[in-house]
Amino acid sequence: MIREDLEELLRDLQAARCEPAHVEAKAARKRVPQRIWETISAFANTAGGGVVVLGVEEEQEFAVTGVEDPGKVQSDLASVCDQMEPPVRAEIGRFDVGGKWVVVAEVPELPYTDKPCFYRPAGLANGVFLRVADGDRRATVHEVQLLREARGQPQHDLEPVADAAPADLDRDRVQALLDSLR
Repeated sequence: MIREDLEELLRDLQAARCEPAHVEAKAARKRVPQRIWETISAFANTAGGGVVVLGVEEEQEFAVTGVEDPGKVQSDLASVCDQMEPPVRAEIGRFDVGGKWVVVAEVPELPYTDKPCFYRPAGLANGVFLRVADGDRRATVHEVQLLREARGQPQHDLEPVADAAPADLDRDRVQALLDSLR
């Protein structure tokens, strides 16, 4: 992200007074928010990824409040990205906006072959999130399964049917299928 993009993003946030689906703004004055991993997971699992902006106060109509130690916040944010499975390689930068530091992370959407992205300490069952509107929602068991199946062609249809035998097949239908394939 370049400075002009950040300035435009901040103007849009302040004008709309709400976050778009692909942006998460947090105050983070002294440290990275404790559960920022939810947003990183959500953006990595959502089409188009997203942008995390630290040093902006949503409750103050997206005023730039800054972070006290941008180097530490930047480093800590990169460490959280490393704790994701698979690790997220966000582009993380820091900007001086009116004398206050803002840390920005562009979180890429992961390829479908790498989803779902989850926070390792929380595990697959509790660490997968999706972005819905302007919030992060824990993925359901069904959604996690869909993300896993999307990694490639499902193979469950190649497994034999339990308690089935060749005699259970309808010979006329099998013959019709074979004829159509030939």
